Amino acid sequence: MAVTANQIIKAQNAGGLRDGLVIASTHFYEGTLCFYVAASGHITDVIATTANWFAGIVRREVDNSAGAAAAKTIEFYTYGCFLLPLPSITQAAVGQIAYAVDNYVLSLTSTNQPPVGKIVGIHSTTHAWVEINPQASL
Repeated sequence: MAVTANQIIKAQNAGGLRDGLVIASTHFYEGTLCFYVAASGHITDVIATTANWFAGIVRREVDNSAGAAAAKTIEFYTYGCFLLPLPSITQAAVGQIAYAVDNYVLSLTSTNQPPVGKIVGIHSTTHAWVEINPQASL
């Protein structure tokens, strides 16, 4: 289930701010994942199994729910280590690739899910530190 509220960003060495034009009728929440739409190059919050690729972590909330494509611009982080939800995670997952399930939750399963980055630490059984890497999707 995709996130529908801003999330507290817990990050280390976050940076590489980039911006992009957003897709129509979409509300982006701070601290969530965003993706490039393969067909148009706009930014979306939907993984769209194999059609979109990971862009980064949304810096600030942008509400384009009533707007057309490219009506607003969004800023997102393209590198850094972020604390993200990854259910049922264990220490053995360190070093593995994390994949997007939706605009917030990650998984170790790669089937039709874009790679987000590498797990570099375990915070709890439900959250891991992930070194994001948008380039891994290319």
